Amino acid sequence: MRDGLARAAAEGMLAGFAMAATQAGLGLNANVVIAAVLLFASSAAFALFNITAVTMRQRLVPADLLGRVTSLYGTVTRGCEAVGAIAGGVLAAAAGIRAPMLAGAVPLAAVMMLLGWRHRARPGTA
Repeated sequence: MRDGLARAAAEGMLAGFAMAATQAGLGLNANVVIAAVLLFASSAAFALFNITAVTMRQRLVPADLLGRVTSLYGTVTRGCEAVGAIAGGVLAAAAGIRAPMLAGAVPLAAVMMLLGWRHRARPGTA
C-alpha cells in the first residue's frame, strides 16, 4: 500500500510541475496555437493532480474524518481561487495579461518543491 501512495505522490508532484511549466509557457508565449497546446496540457495536468489529491485524501484520512477534511480542502481551495483571481486581475491590469501566468507559475513550482521535500524518501522508510 505504501508503494501505491509513493507512486500517487510522485504523479501528483509531476502534474504540479507540469502545471507550473505550462503556466510559465503561457506567460512567455504569444502564439495562439502554442497557447492552445499549453492550455490543453495544463488542463490535463490539473485533472491528474486533482485525481491524485482525492485518491490520497481518501486513502490517508480516517473514514470518520473524511467529510470534514474534504470540506476544509474545498473551502481552502475555493478561497485561494478567489484570492488568486483578484490578484491576477490586479496584476494583469498593472503589468499586462501575461504577468499573472508568470507570477502563478512561481508558487505552483514552489509548492511542488516543498511537497517533494516533505515526501522525500528517507533512509529506512522505503
